[in-house]
Amino acid sequence: MNFLLSSISLLTFLSEFVVIHNGIITNYKDLRKFLESKGYEFESETDTETIAKLIKYVFDNRETEDITFSTLVERVIQQLEGAFALVFKSIHYPGEAVATRRGSPLLIGVRSKYKLSTEQIPILYRTCTLENVKNICKTRMKRLDSSACLHAVGNKAVEFFFASDASAIIEHTNRVIFLEDDDIAAVADGKLSIHRVKRSASDDPSRAIQTLQMEL
Repeated sequence: MNFLLSSISLLTFLSEFVVIHNGIITNYKDLRKFLESKGYEFESETDTETIAKLIKYVFDNRETEDITFSTLVERVIQQLEGAFALVFKSIHYPGEAVATRRGSPLLIGVRSKYKLSTEQIPILYRTCTLENVKNICKTRMKRLDSSACLHAVGNKAVEFFFASDASAIIEHTNRVIFLEDDDIAAVADGKLSIHRVKRSASDDPSRAIQTLQMEL
């Protein structure tokens, strides 16, 4: 997995969580005040650090040990106000990344020398995310339906690039997926799935891999 940052992206490292953030959180001061009341200490005045501390708080107060990474992110963004594009990594979820956006652009570049499982990634909804993304994909593949997750056929190599702008990834790939507001994209074991918390009548049922017509 690769992370291509724009000039206005901020990267915050904690000992357990990494957050890449492009945007502005308008209620971060209220969130910071809440987290400070719970004993969390801050080293900066940034809204990005507040997001990192917030996901740490959600993780520390999880009700079960097997909570998924995408569920943590889902709970975090429900508390955020403003515009943002976010990518999360964690030592608690090795080999995984979760990305989401609202009001700020975010796309995923896809590169592989091998055939991909699908060109249209179906949108999963919350009832589908209570299980680990890896288990969802494995279960569906056993049913000869591997299209719920994007991956290279035969467990071959595939690369995913997260970026806020297509120009940042065009030198690596011209195959991209544009995320919509409140999409939550999860990569686990080389497989990409996309889910949303709520379903609405206007929702597109899938996200297509598009080919960019751009040159360096």
